[in-house]
Amino acid sequence: MHKSRQTLVPYDLELDQTLREIRRNLKASQKQKEGCSQKRDDTSTSSSSSESETSDSGSEKTLMTFVMTEDNNCTLRDHGAPGAFSLTSGISPPTTQVNDFEFKPDLIQLVSSQPFHGLGSDCPQDHLQRFIDLCMTVKHNGVTQDYIRLSLFKLSLGGEAVKWIANLPPNSLTTWDQVTKSFLARFHPLSKTAEMHSKIMNFKDQEDESLYDTWERFKELLRACPHHNMENWLELNCFYNGLSNKTK
Repeated sequence: MHKSRQTLVPYDLELDQTLREIRRNLKASQKQKEGCSQKRDDTSTSSSSSESETSDSGSEKTLMTFVMTEDNNCTLRDHGAPGAFSLTSGISPPTTQVNDFEFKPDLIQLVSSQPFHGLGSDCPQDHLQRFIDLCMTVKHNGVTQDYIRLSLFKLSLGGEAVKWIANLPPNSLTTWDQVTKSFLARFHPLSKTAEMHSKIMNFKDQEDESLYDTWERFKELLRACPHHNMENWLELNCFYNGLSNKTK
């Protein structure tokens, strides 16, 4: 005859302790079931009494919401839509007492023709120099250079530089000095200063390069980092050490 196989339970050395834990778990489970059933009874009694009130007040709330929005000349869809567009900028709009002044279209076109995008190859000092030179061509009694520069500077930016202006706290920059400090801090950080300082200190002339071209290239490095804090003798020493023996 075929004998059925039975799984043997392993022998428990701590049988008393195991039984106590089983009884403790059964009691906790029983108390939890009793608590849940009591809550269901309380909920059913309270919900039965409030269901009629909810059904009656639901339509009233919907009607009140519609009436309130109608009183404000606004629909429910309007509450989820953006409000009227408001132009904000990190540069505070400048003011002037001169009422008959306006910028010529040719100047605006020149300012915006070569925008600064904030790329790695862009030099913020060169951009500021060109921008200031253009602004200096504007002469009008009672109109300050601060007003001219603050009014036109945003038009000379593009790409990441536009995002930089947009992400500044609104109207946080009120003077031209504040604008240039914030602009250079963003696009000429300490890491770039250290890089330019290293290029100046380790300057070398190029093969078949004239002394004039070498000197001009060295001055470009100095202009790109005007805050290098190097005295004139040290600048000349870096330049001279970078020349070949033949050029020296």
